[in-house]
Amino acid sequence: MKIKFIPKYNSNLVRESRLMRKNQTKAEKEIWGKVLSRKQTGYKFRRQKPINRFIVDFYCKQLLLIIEIDGKDHEYKKDYDKEREAYLKKMGFEIIRYTNEEIIDNLKEIKENLYDKLKLREKELLKKFKN
Repeated sequence: MKIKFIPKYNSNLVRESRLMRKNQTKAEKEIWGKVLSRKQTGYKFRRQKPINRFIVDFYCKQLLLIIEIDGKDHEYKKDYDKEREAYLKKMGFEIIRYTNEEIIDNLKEIKENLYDKLKLREKELLKKFKN
């Protein structure tokens, strides 16, 4: 399935996204290294991808999917996260969220859960773009 969708790209965020890729959290390293490889998922994911005015943790163009890994700082940014998520969903993205703790403590379960969600998302898009 090939989707031709290119989100707006904010070139002002490139430098910040590169810095974020170099300074990943432990949870981001774990999910990137042990879960999101193309061999395992069948999809290409990008890390710290600028989309419009936001930088998303992980992005899959084929599935119009964003995976967010929430650390402790997200406890204080609930309104911002809500606004951000609503905006990205309006653009057509599906957003999956996990916490740092969930990934560190339960990587095997997160991996299974995520793979189920990837399959479900693929089915949704096939149905949506078939019509």
